Amino acid sequence: MNITDEMLFEAAPEAAERWLSALPDRDACGGHTFSPAFEGKMRPLLRRRRRAWKGLVLLAAAVAALVFGVYANRPEDYRVLVSQQEGVVTYRVRPEDSGLLLEPRQMTPGWLPEGFFLEYASSEKGRFVARYCREPDKSSPGFTLTQWCGESSNCALVGDYNVESVRVDGEEAVFVSSEKKDFGVLLWTAGANGFELSARGMELEELIKIAEYLEW
Repeated sequence: MNITDEMLFEAAPEAAERWLSALPDRDACGGHTFSPAFEGKMRPLLRRRRRAWKGLVLLAAAVAALVFGVYANRPEDYRVLVSQQEGVVTYRVRPEDSGLLLEPRQMTPGWLPEGFFLEYASSEKGRFVARYCREPDKSSPGFTLTQWCGESSNCALVGDYNVESVRVDGEEAVFVSSEKKDFGVLLWTAGANGFELSARGMELEELIKIAEYLEW
């Protein structure tokens, strides 16, 4: 049995209600007075917990945006669908469904910026990931090319981003970039294949050229 997005969307309210109903009432949780020494030791941990909760709130916002922003009222013929609200960008890439069971084939860049080399590559269940960089250092310019076949893929980014409509080989694509212009994600499809090209320290023109020079 395949679980669809619609099935998950319908089941979410019931799952939330069951989870919340299993928790004890606030009045049933008795209070306790701790010693000043113990509270002093716990204070730094409580501050860390508050910061962690902020991260969890942002993550919850990303999930909510993914469900209600991207999936709700989506057009039937979309290839790349992006939603942006309150510091969260969610996107979903859906390749063309040809109805044929095609053997996944990995595409590789036919053009690379000067000095770039393949750092690593992996493949699993029709999903290909390849990392290219100029120096084996996370701070140096580089990009990761992810390719998949015959299925949709989605993700969420938390932070301040710009969303721009662009074209790859004449086809519609989307570029999501950080406010500082130091990180960007190019999203597009080609037939039954979906692509995500995430890069750091690179220009959009370079990413589009890499995308347009992919080859078998």
